[in-house]
Amino acid sequence: MGLRAALFDLGGVLVRPSANVIFSQAEEDLALPRGFLNKVITQGGLESPYLHLMKGEITFLQWVPLMEEDCRKLAAASKFCLPEQFSIQKIFEDMISKGKINYPMLRAAITLRNKGYKTCILTNNWVDDGPQRDVVAQLMCTLSKHFDLVIESCRIGMVKPDPEIYKFALEALKVGPHEAVFLDDIGANLKKARELGMVTILAQDTDMALKELEKSTGIQFLNHSVERPIAVQPNNVAHGYVEVKGVAEAELEQDLTRTFKSIFKGSDEKMDSISTKHIENGILKNVKDPFLSWMLTEEDINYYVQQYKKSGFRGPLNWYRNWDANWRWSCTATKRRILIPALLVIAENDMILSPQLSENMEKWVPYLKKERIKNCGHWTQLERPREVNQILIKWLKDVTKNPSVVSML
Repeated sequence: MGLRAALFDLGGVLVRPSANVIFSQAEEDLALPRGFLNKVITQGGLESPYLHLMKGEITFLQWVPLMEEDCRKLAAASKFCLPEQFSIQKIFEDMISKGKINYPMLRAAITLRNKGYKTCILTNNWVDDGPQRDVVAQLMCTLSKHFDLVIESCRIGMVKPDPEIYKFALEALKVGPHEAVFLDDIGANLKKARELGMVTILAQDTDMALKELEKSTGIQFLNHSVERPIAVQPNNVAHGYVEVKGVAEAELEQDLTRTFKSIFKGSDEKMDSISTKHIENGILKNVKDPFLSWMLTEEDINYYVQQYKKSGFRGPLNWYRNWDANWRWSCTATKRRILIPALLVIAENDMILSPQLSENMEKWVPYLKKERIKNCGHWTQLERPREVNQILIKWLKDVTKNPSVVSML
């Protein structure tokens, strides 16, 4: 029977650099003997504090003083002194802060899942009550949605390379050992999995590991000519000034009526004197008494004002501040097509989402229907509500008349 499941280690495989790389760098920076940290971690056998940590029997902050005491003991036995700035907590916080998603490996996992494989993150991990626990939580949240299962040692009381953790994972995935491939950056972890009958791949080098994964699964992952989304520097676009937290909020919330009257303009109306230079100092500094657009009434403006008095602009502005993370996330969907029916309404005079931006979208959204509204700007629903409604109703009617299309929804 062929492979039906793929299991991926977290640190060193899905997230780089590995703990060993961070440990080696710390040892070099602190003038510690090579392999010192790993030696402290692995000593003690079944009563090792590190083993208790990975089983979830103690938390990270409970483990730190135990680990530092063991470091002092080993240093004394080895006849050298730990430097004053030595801190296990700092070393691990450094490991967390430097950890970045290994996107080629993540894309491989996503591809396998799209091909029908069951996928799993299988990791030795700890209960994190440290100051950077939100970073770890966010990372796990980002990764976990791309996998069928996440198994952390601290949640189940079993630690790699104990064969029981592999049996637990295989049972949870409902596959046999010979139906699963496991990628890890530690040879000892792979050895026990291999003895159970699992296919194993040492993943210390991503390209080499992916080549091995291609051989094992018959699926291609490495494609160096892949098209990627184009990165944009926030300062090169109109919303650049939102990057400086607090500046945009202070200006936009200073006079909400002025803000909304300045923002909402029809394509046939003269824009107020919104600054496009030195935007880090604000964009409305030259706007004194903006006129009310024909698209809205004073009652409409007052509604916006009352809503934003309650919520402020921080939430909406944070969407723009998240552009870099959104772009990195979009890279995980490289070459993936959207195969459900879609409608794009284009405004001919939109200065923000110009019609040119939609060119070649059909390549990635093959069932896309484009409709263009002439003599219309960015605020389509305000400027041309009748035309927008007609387009929506017609498209929905056409879609629902086609059974093959309806089945995609």
